[in-house]
Amino acid sequence: MQTITSEILRAKGVASATLLPVDLSVKAGESLAVVGPSGVGKSTLLRALADLQPHQGEVWLEGHPQGEYSAPEWRNRVLYVSSEAGWWAGRIIDHFPVDETSLHTDMQRLGLSSSLCRAVPERLSTGERQRFSLLRALYHAPEVLLLDEPTSALDEASTLAIEAMLEAWVQQGHALIIASHDTQQVKRLANNVLTLNKRA
Repeated sequence: MQTITSEILRAKGVASATLLPVDLSVKAGESLAVVGPSGVGKSTLLRALADLQPHQGEVWLEGHPQGEYSAPEWRNRVLYVSSEAGWWAGRIIDHFPVDETSLHTDMQRLGLSSSLCRAVPERLSTGERQRFSLLRALYHAPEVLLLDEPTSALDEASTLAIEAMLEAWVQQGHALIIASHDTQQVKRLANNVLTLNKRA
């Protein structure tokens, strides 16, 4: 299949038992918001795009089908972040591909104390973990970032700081797909909106 230069991710007929077929496309430098009522399948769609859930339909990354990639490679390039991401190592810093000093500037931008690098994830608040999970995702440099209610536990200042970081990242030529119930966040972040509907 010929590589598509500006289109980063495309999906056709992605569906499951709880998700009606979805077609979508997102280009470099674009943000797509996925909206709809609870239970409509927003998380299911994001997990299917990330190859974390069995699904019907097809997904392409830069013109190449999902099946051409190993599961770990695809999931590194099309990276899904849930509202409460998992943590597997002893300290927060152990999850990052950089040293503690390199991380401090970005932590400060998100209102995170430098001492939290050495903290056990379970000792952090939900909002602190949300901010660190976003930073962790950005530091792994995916082509497409799939965010599922990424600021659900954050106050307005922290939410706006996260959004500013995401906007700068998208402007570097990446693609963002975000599922959100926050209509104002959708207006601030998204170039396009995809509305999902429930089965009749």
